[in-house]
Amino acid sequence: MTSRNSCTQLWLIMQYHEHGSLYDYLQRNVLNYESMLLLATSAAAGLVHLHTEIVGNQGKPAIAHRDIKSKNILVKLDGTCCIGDLGLAVTHSQENNKIDLGRNNKVGTKRYMAPELLDETLNVYYFDSFKSEFELGVFNFPFPPLGRSAKI
Repeated sequence: MTSRNSCTQLWLIMQYHEHGSLYDYLQRNVLNYESMLLLATSAAAGLVHLHTEIVGNQGKPAIAHRDIKSKNILVKLDGTCCIGDLGLAVTHSQENNKIDLGRNNKVGTKRYMAPELLDETLNVYYFDSFKSEFELGVFNFPFPPLGRSAKI
């Protein structure tokens, strides 16, 4: 924490990932299916961890990133991903059923936003109607057998 001109700045220090963002990594590398699945499953696991509220003395609230894109996902040396840039994130606690927006009401990168957020037609009181097959875990991805290289 530093102070500059009577303004407190909070800094987050984290591990350096020399592969950089997922966006940059995919520009420089051709991946095989195992690598693609490792990137995808580790990124998904990171989002699940963020979205899951952990109750207890050392718990954490549920966190919505609000700006997830390949430039905000970092690739570690072992080929797994971690989620970065939580600057627009909000938290939700089941204890009081409130979303903590803080002082930042901005939301994500427009290119990656849902249309209902852009035109402000999202009705949060009918949120259950927005559950998709993806959220319910009903997948039908035509993944080829493991072991073959993918041309991207």
